[in-house]
Amino acid sequence: MKKLLLLTIISTLASSAWSQKEGNTWYFGTNAGISFNSSPPTALTNGQLTMREGSSSISDKNGNLLFYTDGQSVYDNTHTLMSNGTGLLGSGSACQSGLIVPWPDSIYKYFLVSVDAIENNATNGVRYSVVDMRLNGGKGDIVSIQKNVVLIKPQCEKVTLAVNFNRKDFWIITNQSSSDSILSFAVTSTGINKNAVRSNTGLNLSGNLNNNLGYLNISSDDSKLASCHFQLNKVLVMDFDNKTGKISNVKTLTKASPYCAEFSPNSKVLYVSGLRLPTSIDQFDLTSGTQNLIQSSKKQIFDYGSGEMGALKLG
Repeated sequence: MKKLLLLTIISTLASSAWSQKEGNTWYFGTNAGISFNSSPPTALTNGQLTMREGSSSISDKNGNLLFYTDGQSVYDNTHTLMSNGTGLLGSGSACQSGLIVPWPDSIYKYFLVSVDAIENNATNGVRYSVVDMRLNGGKGDIVSIQKNVVLIKPQCEKVTLAVNFNRKDFWIITNQSSSDSILSFAVTSTGINKNAVRSNTGLNLSGNLNNNLGYLNISSDDSKLASCHFQLNKVLVMDFDNKTGKISNVKTLTKASPYCAEFSPNSKVLYVSGLRLPTSIDQFDLTSGTQNLIQSSKKQIFDYGSGEMGALKLG
C-alpha cells in the first residue's frame, strides 16, 4: 500500500509510476536516503549527493539500486561516479533537477532527464542523456553520443513523468518558461519524440523568473497534474489525458508561496507545501467539484513554523 511521505527537505525523488519496485530506493539531500525494501522503511546515510533540491533514483524490478542523480552527476549502485557521469547540464538548484525514465521495451537503457535552474536563466533547458546498464561491467554509464541532448530551452524548474494509456510508454511533461504552455514529450521504444504536444493553462509566467518556481506532479492514476507557482501564490490543477498528452479543465487554487503539490494514493486529495511563511501543508478535496468548492475545502494539516518547507512525495 502506498503512503504519503511528508518530507521537510527539498527533493525530486523517484517516480511512483513503476509497476514493481523500481522506485523503492531514494537518495536526496546531504548523503541521505530511504529504502522501501523493508517495513518500516530504512533510513540510508551512504548517498553521495550534497544538495538542497532536486534528485532522482532508480532501482531494478526487485528493488535493487541501479543509479541516482542530481541532474549534474550520476552515481552507480556502489555510490561511485559513472566514468561519463559528470558534466550534465542540469542544476542541483532546480526544484526538479533530474528525472529517470526507462526506455520502453529495453531492459538495459534509461533516459536521464536534466533540468536547469532559474539562477542560470534556465539557459541549458531540459536535456536528456542515455544510460546503458551494459556498460562499465554492468554498473552502467552514459552513452557518449547520447549526452545532453536538448528537448526544450528555456523552461521552468519542473519536470514529471506520466505512464501512457498503453501502460508501456511514457510522457515527459514540463512547463515552458515565460509562457502558459505545458509540453508533453512522448517516450516510446524508438526514443523521445522532440515534437511536444502543447497545451495552454491560461496562466502566463512571463515577468519575474520566480513565477517559474515550484513542482509539477502527476497523480497515481495519471489523470491529473498539479503545478505550483511560488511567486504567484497559485497552484494549477488540471486533467491530463495520457492517450494524447493534452491537459484540460484547469483550476486555479491559491496558497501562500506554494512549492510542491502531491496527490493522495487515490488521486482525490491534493497536498500542498508552502516554501516560506506560512510554512504549512494544506490539503484540498478534489472531489468537491468546482474551483470555488475545492478552494473552500482547503484545510491546514501541518504547520512547520519558521524556516522553509520542502517537497512532498508519494512513497
